[in-house]
Amino acid sequence: MTVRSALRTVAIALVVASLVAVGGCAAQPATPDPVALSAQQGWPDSAPGQPPFIDTYPTQPVGWVAPEGDRFWLVTWGSGSCVFVATEVEAVDAFTVAVRFEQAPAEGCTDDLAPRAHEFAVPEGVDGPLETAEVTVVENAFAQVVDEVRQTEWTVDLVGGWFVTIAASIEPGLGEGVPAGDPESFAARVLVRDGSVVSLVTYGSSSCPFLPTAAEMEGGVLAITAQERPAGACTADMAPTTSMFRAPSGFDAETVTTARVTLDDGVSGETVETVSIERLG
Repeated sequence: MTVRSALRTVAIALVVASLVAVGGCAAQPATPDPVALSAQQGWPDSAPGQPPFIDTYPTQPVGWVAPEGDRFWLVTWGSGSCVFVATEVEAVDAFTVAVRFEQAPAEGCTDDLAPRAHEFAVPEGVDGPLETAEVTVVENAFAQVVDEVRQTEWTVDLVGGWFVTIAASIEPGLGEGVPAGDPESFAARVLVRDGSVVSLVTYGSSSCPFLPTAAEMEGGVLAITAQERPAGACTADMAPTTSMFRAPSGFDAETVTTARVTLDDGVSGETVETVSIERLG
């Protein structure tokens, strides 16, 4: 659903709610009891980065774990006057929590699409480092007058946050069909299959691998940018990770033989490696 469609739905619900309120036919239900430690409108200062670009509704929440590991955050998007309230939080397993959001009842909703940040304590039962939140978002602000409640379920990565990669698939180690390279070289490798499928092999921490975030043609060279996927803590190993993605427009496997890979770990800066493109199959 687009923002325009979502706002039209909100406007219709607002009219229905207003008519019922005038007729005195519906009582306003109680506001759900919140379970979050705190909640605030807007993008919080504690966020590890800038907010993602949002242009659709419903929008998947984003989240992250506090550096201390005892708290985590989830940000939802919606009307600033019909806010989502966290009503349940519980452990699913040693690395996962389940969180349920419901709207506070309202007679009218503003047509903005605003972020709302919720801070939670990590519940008992999460014995390992928290990695994932199974989030249920229930839109029920007008449930008392409109017999329709929409429920959306999301899986939110609390480790990578809103890290975006162009990879269609990611595989620890060397991907299927990728031949072993020089065991003493940790240089990036770029391989092409079927003329248009690119496999990028990078080396680094297995919990914070370098993943492709952009690829384009620059002067006859395939230019790839890869960034280190953030995590609460990075293991100290040196392991390969294989990411697969479609070659960018203008790439010709018959004539393009060189790739330039820019690796950005977010701390020490960028490292640029120029490598020969290998062919698969």
